[in-house]
Amino acid sequence: MLYVREFSAYKPWIACRILVVVGNNGKADVEEYLEKSVDDNDFKKIARVIAEAVKKGPDKIHNNRTCRKIINDKKKPPVFEFKAKDSLLRVFWFREEKGDGIPTIILTHAAHPAKGKPQEAEFDRVYRIANEYFVSPFPWYDDKK
Repeated sequence: MLYVREFSAYKPWIACRILVVVGNNGKADVEEYLEKSVDDNDFKKIARVIAEAVKKGPDKIHNNRTCRKIINDKKKPPVFEFKAKDSLLRVFWFREEKGDGIPTIILTHAAHPAKGKPQEAEFDRVYRIANEYFVSPFPWYDDKK
């Protein structure tokens, strides 16, 4: 089963809410990937992109340089990737509008795809998670399990 919780690396959020998808063990793939597999320079670059999304709102930075829609099918939920400038690092996400009017960005996972290689598996993964979430939103992860 999948859950959500706040993204631990960047708080407090003002313009929007940042959540991560976590498994039964309470671990978020995106956080583990960023902590273990990414050098400080790439981490800082992707942090700037996410901070820009928070400051301006994710709809304001949609461009091919730092943020792009990766599935453009009206029958599927929209999913996106944050890209670190001058880096192959990608963080995959989707957006939800909660009833409180605060935009919510839900980070699913991160990857460092090989240069020039298709990322179909990554795209399929973020779409599958987003589709599952929109059918039945994931419960909040309770640390006291």
